[in-house]
Amino acid sequence: MAEEDVTPEGAQEEKPKKKGKIFLILGLLIGLGGGGVAGAYFLAPVIGERLATSQPTGEEDGGHGGEEGEGGGGGGEQGEEESAGVVHLVDNLVVNPAGSNGSRFLLANVAFETRDASYDDVITARDFQIRDGLLRVLGMKTVAELTDYSLREALVLELEAAIEKVLGEDSVIHIYLPQYVIQ
Repeated sequence: MAEEDVTPEGAQEEKPKKKGKIFLILGLLIGLGGGGVAGAYFLAPVIGERLATSQPTGEEDGGHGGEEGEGGGGGGEQGEEESAGVVHLVDNLVVNPAGSNGSRFLLANVAFETRDASYDDVITARDFQIRDGLLRVLGMKTVAELTDYSLREALVLELEAAIEKVLGEDSVIHIYLPQYVIQ
């Protein structure tokens, strides 16, 4: 009989533990759901409004913290001219670097800024030529050349030359590499 008394007590102890866990999980789910709803209704509009009003200001200032101001010491007209440019993205460029025998690859996105929107039609029509030129430049580089940050400016100049070969000289203001992953 002593054994029978032990078994029901053990069973009774498990039920409160399970109920406590269920209430804890249920409380967490309700809290997370409520927080998500509150964030979506109250915070998202405020944050979205601030982002929408702050982005044009960032573009007028020259974008990313003065990289474009390398050519001159703060000329107002030059900054206005550069901010009038249009940025185009060539994404998902995948290439095997020279000498890697297919064991390594580079995944890159190349964004380039043109002087104005008049290049849009040419870029759309000749996208394959621009991609091919960029892939040729990247594919001729070894892994060591692609990973050496001191050679990055020379690489950017070669990419710019490949794009300008299609669009014409002085059509590109700046080259950006928003994604650049070597595996």
